[in-house]
Amino acid sequence: MFIHFLMKKMWENETKQFHLILKESLNKNIVELYNETLLEITKLKRNNLKTHEYTEVILESMGCTYCNRNGYFCGCSICDWDSLLINLMARMEALRCKDIDYYCRAVAFSITSIRGINIKGEAIEEIAIHNSFCNWQFPNELIDFIFKSKYIYIKNPLVGILQARAVNITQDKIDEWKGVFRKKLSVSIGVETSNEWIRNHWLNKSINNNQILDAVRLLKKNKCNTNVNIIFGLPGYNERQSIEELKRTVGALYLNDDIDIITISPLVTRRNTLQGLIEKNKLMIHKINLVTLFVALIEILSTFPGIENKMVISPPNFQSFVKENIMYDDKLSIEILHILQKYVRIGKNIKWKELLECSILENKDLFEYKNQIMEQSSYEEIQNDLYNIALSLSQIVFKEKKKEMIEMFSKELKEFIS
Repeated sequence: MFIHFLMKKMWENETKQFHLILKESLNKNIVELYNETLLEITKLKRNNLKTHEYTEVILESMGCTYCNRNGYFCGCSICDWDSLLINLMARMEALRCKDIDYYCRAVAFSITSIRGINIKGEAIEEIAIHNSFCNWQFPNELIDFIFKSKYIYIKNPLVGILQARAVNITQDKIDEWKGVFRKKLSVSIGVETSNEWIRNHWLNKSINNNQILDAVRLLKKNKCNTNVNIIFGLPGYNERQSIEELKRTVGALYLNDDIDIITISPLVTRRNTLQGLIEKNKLMIHKINLVTLFVALIEILSTFPGIENKMVISPPNFQSFVKENIMYDDKLSIEILHILQKYVRIGKNIKWKELLECSILENKDLFEYKNQIMEQSSYEEIQNDLYNIALSLSQIVFKEKKKEMIEMFSKELKEFIS
């Protein structure tokens, strides 16, 4: 696929760097390698996000095993957790290859370097690692060391939130995780959009709808909470198209009884992502912002009865989105930020319906902004818009192979189903 070759090309420098450090690390004494890895983790100076009832626990590892596969980096086009952590990831990979005990201790150091040992878990903790159900990244030995040894956690979190790829969710791994948290296991799956073509040919996810539905069904069968993550503002989409895509995705998911929570994450532009490349080369206008997000939420709440019982905005994602998009000289954006902050949290009893009664809905500037959105190209024009972006990227990235690449994308577009 076009997007596969594009992401592979974008990450080729990281691939070379990873293999260089991995080769060096595999030739080192295990103790020396372990100490170097801990020093690398310490230098990160992580600060986990913490609210009244939610704590994010970031764990370092060898990186996303979907992105780093078959000897090269080529992951989801919306994600870049890893490009600035290549050296650490290579050392972690070497530890995992050489000695699983040292690997487990290094991953656990991600927690103890910030929170110490003998931790009393919070009400809700999100274990932020790429894929908690991947046995290479999060083996059962690591689960036991962090959560069952009583060395790090003396009291486990009440509710644990895990991230997983749908294809990795198995009965064995569910059984291993279920006994960890005192009350409930909640598993989040990256759906991003209900449009399978966009998910795979534009986002490079390699996940189909049936795999997602099978995964949430298995989780619910095991009395786990299920959470599907969806993206607002897909790469290259204008504001109008972003709102329509979000509505289509929410509409496809919210009546599914196997899905407990729908988490909306506004797109944050990262360096080695499709959106980052698009913006770097000034290939789009009408990017989403706080006002667009507010308009989208109002439309969703007005269109889908009961969605207020399932909808959540991702707190860490929203925090990053605000930092990237806030315009402090824009009174409308500031007012919307103050309104949305009370709704961006994890938990129940989020009174979304109150949003439909906000006085700001009568704001003249908001009314004019909504009219401007409607003047942008519609969802029916998305194929043409994506083609034009792919054409420009082919000329910029592939150069001598640009014709071959755009012809490939053009053939893929014929399979597009809105």
